[in-house]
Amino acid sequence: MKIACLHTAQSNVDVFEQAARDLHIPEGTLKHQVMAHLLAQAEAAGGMTPEIEKETIAALAELRTDADVVLLTCSTLGSAANYLAQDPGIVRVDLALAQEAAKAGEPIVVLCAAPTTIKPTAALFRAVAPKAPLAIELIPHAWETFKAGQMAEYFKLIAERAQQALDEGAGCVALAQASMAGAKNQLPHPKVLTSPHSALRREWTRLQAIFGTEA
Repeated sequence: MKIACLHTAQSNVDVFEQAARDLHIPEGTLKHQVMAHLLAQAEAAGGMTPEIEKETIAALAELRTDADVVLLTCSTLGSAANYLAQDPGIVRVDLALAQEAAKAGEPIVVLCAAPTTIKPTAALFRAVAPKAPLAIELIPHAWETFKAGQMAEYFKLIAERAQQALDEGAGCVALAQASMAGAKNQLPHPKVLTSPHSALRREWTRLQAIFGTEA
């Protein structure tokens, strides 16, 4: 069984490999492709454009030819997966996160780091949990910290805001971007949810149901 991941940040390769280890997914199951220019172009344009979406769709379709599941790990580009929704093997990781959050407790607080993630994340969570009390928040200075490579400070900012949200009564806190998952090490709370774990847990379970646990 093979799971391909389309990333827009090289650092997310390690993020997903760690999540796979946490979930006892066999080594070598994941395959990675990094297309950082897609996110760079989206940031320059202020969000998704038809040209970026077209290239993302083509990349997902190409990866699917040699994988049982393809995970789109960039929240900013998430809408591209919607055009391939008829194929259950092409998945945006934040969809699994939103679905898990919808069952985890209310109100739902969704934390974002990149400004370009706000719009697609809000649309996704409102579609998945239309009646749930929902707050979508951008963590100040987080994305600049990430882009500067200051990962310890990045995770610290995320963990502090997540803890604050829990203290204020959040039923669950969803970390919208895959790059944010490392903050869970500083705040290992069961109501803090990350997209790598949500997506890999769901898709690995689904693949085992199809192919068997020994495949």
